[in-house]
Amino acid sequence: MADFCNHCAAELFGPGTPADIDVFKIFEALKPDYYQSGFICEGCALAAIMKTADGKLKVGYYYFGNEPHKEIEWIDYESKPEITHGI
Repeated sequence: MADFCNHCAAELFGPGTPADIDVFKIFEALKPDYYQSGFICEGCALAAIMKTADGKLKVGYYYFGNEPHKEIEWIDYESKPEITHGI
């Protein structure tokens, strides 16, 4: 079964489509300076969600475009990459 984050669920299936990976729900449950992984969005390859020490939302990717990275790349959720491929 494919899982999609909030952004990808809305982009691929229409506004109001529930997300399998609810970025904001996971973010709210995190303590500052913690992250959660163990999932992957089939639309954009989102692989982790972090609450920074100062309470900001960051999301992590192992893939940008089609180039894999050995280390996770943390960016602001608003700056997430365009959906360019599925996993």
